[in-house]
Formats: sequence, structure tokens, C-alpha cells
Amino acid sequence: MNVAVYEKTLENTLGEINSLIRSYHLDMVSFSEMPFREMFSFLSRYIRYVPDPPTIELVMRPKILLRRRGGDCDDKTIAACSYFICRGVKCGYSIVSEHREKDFHHIFAFFIDRSKTRHCS
Repeated sequence: MNVAVYEKTLENTLGEINSLIRSYHLDMVSFSEMPFREMFSFLSRYIRYVPDPPTIELVMRPKILLRRRGGDCDDKTIAACSYFICRGVKCGYSIVSEHREKDFHHIFAFFIDRSKTRHCS
């Protein structure tokens, strides 16, 4: 699956994010020699923010995100985690919300360096 469209729930979103990272991390292998700072800069400058429709959650594999040059925070997180996996770096993501009525409103990737320090995207 290249792009997943489904009912917007936290469980569905995280399941699809995990699936896309596992299945399509090699989409980012051509970037694996790029230094971390350059990769974060690339994702923030090259990929414009495009919100999902209000009632639908869209998540896409990195190859589609790069082709479209647009996506939201979950799409950038999938690309960043895929990049880290290609580099052999331990990574993950965090979900946050400032709104009590929402499960989450933002997600971001992080990686853990050799000194066990967590760095966020």
C-alpha cells in the first residue's frame, strides 16, 4: 500500500505508521549517507506542510511523500524513521497533544545516539 486512508483514530494511525515504516524504510536508502542535520533540514525545507482532510487520516510511504513534496507531520515522521533505520540507528516517535479533546495533534521522530541521548526532529 502506498497511501493509507482510513477513519481517524489513534489506534489506526499508529498501526499504519508502524506498518509503513517497517514495509518501506528502503525508500530512504538513497539518503542514508546524508548527515542527520542535513536530512532534517531537507525534510523541513523540501516537504511543504499539507494537512489531511478534517475527517480522514492519510499516511504515505516515503517514496510518495518525496514525489508529492507535501505531507503532514506523520508523513515526515515515517520518512525520518525510515531514514534512521537505513542508517542502522535506533529511533522512534512521540505523539503529543495540546488539546484535551484530541488523542494527538502532532507526531515527531527521534533517534538515540551512542551516548543514549535522544535527539528530536
